[in-house]
Amino acid sequence: MVRRVRRLVALLALAALALPARGAGVDPSTDGPFTVGVTTLTFTDPARGRTLVTEVWYPAQAAGRDAPARRGRYPLVLVAHGYCGFRTNYEYLSVPLASWGFLVAAPDFPGINRADCDAGVPPGDVIGDPPRDLAFLRGAFHERSGPGRALAPLVRGRRAGLVATRSAAPRSCTRASPTRT
Repeated sequence: MVRRVRRLVALLALAALALPARGAGVDPSTDGPFTVGVTTLTFTDPARGRTLVTEVWYPAQAAGRDAPARRGRYPLVLVAHGYCGFRTNYEYLSVPLASWGFLVAAPDFPGINRADCDAGVPPGDVIGDPPRDLAFLRGAFHERSGPGRALAPLVRGRRAGLVATRSAAPRSCTRASPTRT
């Protein structure tokens, strides 16, 4: 019995050592094995009266705008632009992520996106609103009704990854402690 346990432990150790080596060969700056589709969806959070125009990149059957999605289930990644940014700011990250098998969603945050900054719209709560917007979107991508209904079956798991940059908000704003949702 002890011998079998030792063999099992040795086999598991070898498998664990092999996994990082396999992952090390992936270069996220290069295209992955999937073609990428992209679409624009508009979500409305009625509780907060916020509309989130959201760009979504996903593994697709063919490349292009509004292309049919590839069958499967993919982890959700939410991409957040900074102050006076816009949803396609990080397309250079979003497209490769989708090509590696992620569903990537990037909203325009009302009040702090490029169009609103250019128009002089007051920014609102630059610290509190974006995290609440992202939490709302995470839930919306799991709903089988609403704007994300066609993509909801593709989302794997209840969690979401997050890609964000430091916003160009005043220094005092960047010291706020993060909250968990």
